[in-house]
Amino acid sequence: MFLITTADQRFWKKDEPVIFLGEWCKLYSQKDLWQNMDYEVVPYHWDDRKKLFADYQYLQRLYERILVDLTRSLNTIHGEDHSLRYWRIIVGPWLFYFIEILFDRYTCIQRAAQLGKVTNTIIGGYSKDAWIPLDHDNFCRWMVGDEYNFFLYSWTIQHTGSLPYTVQPVDLNLASQRDAVLPKQKDMGFVRKLFQIYEKCLPYRFNKYVLVSTYLRSLDQWRLQLSLGQWPSVFFPQIKPIDCKADIDQRSKILLFAKNGHFEELLSGIIGMQIPMAYLEGYAQMKKKALSAYPPRPKVILTGNAHYSKEGFKFWAADKIEQGAKLLDVQYGGLYGTALFRALEEHEIRVSDVYYTWGWTSNGANNIKPLSAGKFNHLKMGIIPDPRGKILLTLGLMPRYSYDLYSSFLASTGTLAYLKDQFSFVKGLNEFARKDILVRLYPADFGWSQKERFQELFPEIAFDNCQKSMSEVMMSSRLFVATYNATTYFESFVANFPTIIFWNPDHSEIRPSAQEYFDGLRQVGILYDTPESAARKVNEIFSDPMAWWRQDYVQREKNKFCERFVKVSDNWLKDWRKALLEAKSYQ
Repeated sequence: MFLITTADQRFWKKDEPVIFLGEWCKLYSQKDLWQNMDYEVVPYHWDDRKKLFADYQYLQRLYERILVDLTRSLNTIHGEDHSLRYWRIIVGPWLFYFIEILFDRYTCIQRAAQLGKVTNTIIGGYSKDAWIPLDHDNFCRWMVGDEYNFFLYSWTIQHTGSLPYTVQPVDLNLASQRDAVLPKQKDMGFVRKLFQIYEKCLPYRFNKYVLVSTYLRSLDQWRLQLSLGQWPSVFFPQIKPIDCKADIDQRSKILLFAKNGHFEELLSGIIGMQIPMAYLEGYAQMKKKALSAYPPRPKVILTGNAHYSKEGFKFWAADKIEQGAKLLDVQYGGLYGTALFRALEEHEIRVSDVYYTWGWTSNGANNIKPLSAGKFNHLKMGIIPDPRGKILLTLGLMPRYSYDLYSSFLASTGTLAYLKDQFSFVKGLNEFARKDILVRLYPADFGWSQKERFQELFPEIAFDNCQKSMSEVMMSSRLFVATYNATTYFESFVANFPTIIFWNPDHSEIRPSAQEYFDGLRQVGILYDTPESAARKVNEIFSDPMAWWRQDYVQREKNKFCERFVKVSDNWLKDWRKALLEAKSYQ
């Protein structure tokens, strides 16, 4: 049987029985083609959640070993002597994603080979320097798409020799694809230009407390900076990635010594050719541009997630931390403190001098401190439901290809199961509740055709396309329905808005320290484990959700949860100012 590894039909065979490597190959928009084919699908290895958790733990250990080798290599190549923490800040986000991604692609190919049915497949013919990302942001845009993943599958098949294959030339225009990720120059408008002149001429370059991507509203951030006795900053520089020519000789000097087993040998053969140019060929220029653009002598740096994809910030922050500045990280979204496992949370805690949570603590890290969730200050006064408004159902989606391992539904099979639950929920509503459903689509579709799938089953349903903020849409709703463990229901809880939550607990594993809080939500009818039981509750309360929501026993468990995981405070400014002032003294 012919193995299909991609949704790109240029690399399909349609006149013989086929094996799809995964559900990501079967786009809903192409169903008229593939549903009439003679096919089977390779079972997805991470549908086994015990294997997923075990692999996550292994890959985190592997990441730490590889980071040590990469630190040694990058210091040698650049003639520098930086710490492991320095390179963790700069390279870490790309590295742990790339290791997880390659492991998944490798394991899928091995699973296909173990079936013993594959007689041929097509791989792409690529040059040695194909698909080298400019920076982490470039990589993140590529890693969820068909073209880059076809490259990874092709490379893996070629270098494992586990399957028969035919090479087909690929028309690759990396220049145009990289142009798509370079920041576009937009008309900034008169007011924004004035603010840029303000930034250049005066103040923030002299600030000792530098706040970047804190997720505070602008007015709140300005108030905080003024309380610290410094000029408010408005914008921070966006450092463009450096588009260089790949230096193959330099890349060959990246040596990995932590090689145990077939996959680790495979990883060592590609990581030097896939590391973003910003960390090799463009390193010196990126560092120079970042250090000249950001404040020269910060004492404290506070961020929510700039250390994830803002390359200029990462280069600057890593340098200043080695000079004695303190890096403070503040939680910016849901899942933190609740998910059984999440690599990004571990990364943020490790790079920070202090990690501020929205209330939770941990016995495993002594740099974790609770701090009120400033991101939600504007919701403290609550949002009044519209008694005749909609039932707002919020969707979440994952890319068709696995890219990040954490306690949630994952990749293609996980997302298909998740969507099936959404359909079951809507089907479970009575006719009166169903006519009031408003489905808030996920901003990124990832090729899932989420709206079309709903319309096929429920042609009368209404949709929200995320043109307004969540709080704006809630103002015209009577009930909020959250369907995955993330930030959305934190917002509704803080706003004290009637909320029903449901998700598959087997796909949203909760860490033991958080379990009692979720059990409390279950006991009072807020959280459900099946879409059918959630629908029955909505049928029961939808005519007057506030009557149920205001009951003491419901409010008690909701407030208990908020105190632990999304605490807000009227004294947030005083609390944040105190935290920043204290940070300078941390050793």
